[in-house]
Amino acid sequence: MEYRSHFTFATLFSILYAIAGIYFFSLSPEHAFLTSVVIIIAGMLPDIDAGNEPPARELGGLVAAVFPVAMIELFPSLKESGISRIALVVVCGYLLVRVIVIRGLQKFTARRGIIHSIPAAILTFEVAYLLFWDLPRGIRLFVATGAFLGFFTHLLIDAWGNFDLVKTAMG
Repeated sequence: MEYRSHFTFATLFSILYAIAGIYFFSLSPEHAFLTSVVIIIAGMLPDIDAGNEPPARELGGLVAAVFPVAMIELFPSLKESGISRIALVVVCGYLLVRVIVIRGLQKFTARRGIIHSIPAAILTFEVAYLLFWDLPRGIRLFVATGAFLGFFTHLLIDAWGNFDLVKTAMG
């Protein structure tokens, strides 16, 4: 399927999931919005191995921008020397992810290979659960489940797009 189809479906699914979270689990609007963003990102994540296409470029930039912020939050000692150390961590972290990790993924993974799999969806759940370590457990589970479902719906849409309902070799 196309990039726009995945983005549209992930966005619609994230809105429904967030509304369900607010209505059934009394989720705050902030956490519902966070969950929506995570679902949209997870819904696009399987296309990170798409070479130089828009999903890979956008996701690569996003991951490269978020990684240094997560490192600064996880390791508070990185903030101790002031703005110079923070700037160094941000620039080095961005370059590390953008140049080494993303290019490595593009070089060593095949299009619709290991990243387009259920184990990768489970890994997405785990990473989302661990990334939001400061949230209460129930909200973490809700966000991580949303990440899994966003990733999994991408896989379902791809599978559905490849399903031939009418055989071309008929009669």
